Amino acid sequence: MQSTIEKSKWHIAFTYSRCEKKVDERAKKQGLNTYLPLMVEERQWSDRIKRVETPLFLNYIFIKGTPREVESFRQIKEVVNFVYYNSKLATIRDSEIETIKKVVRGRNNFSAEPKLYKVGTNVKITKGPFVGVEGMLIRSNNKDKFVIQIETLGQSICVDVPLSYLASQ
Repeated sequence: MQSTIEKSKWHIAFTYSRCEKKVDERAKKQGLNTYLPLMVEERQWSDRIKRVETPLFLNYIFIKGTPREVESFRQIKEVVNFVYYNSKLATIRDSEIETIKKVVRGRNNFSAEPKLYKVGTNVKITKGPFVGVEGMLIRSNNKDKFVIQIETLGQSICVDVPLSYLASQ
């Protein structure tokens, strides 16, 4: 009889806004192996400046586990879904997680920059009123806004879309 050994891999989960720390805490209580990279930021209150830890990647947390552990993690109510690539659960290499850990441990000035798209990239809108619409990036207005071309009925429609709303196809 052949034994099937499930291999633990790093996966990327998407959480509800501002729930990353809560998800991390609940997962650890369940004995799951998670990694939530945090950075220290200075925030201005009306009467003081305070240093707070915030997630390096907003709405994302990493979990290392077998398919069974991933399913258990999915049951945490603040977990929206996992990141998929080519209709399969996306994985991230151990070396990439180690790189992130080294950067965070170094405590130098760092920040997560959103993925930059090249003109001509096929993209899909993942949030906002145009969710699900697919098109091609035709130009960049500035660092935060992009214009995509959507061909419908032989016409082109150009809309401004924040970078955080785009996913490459």
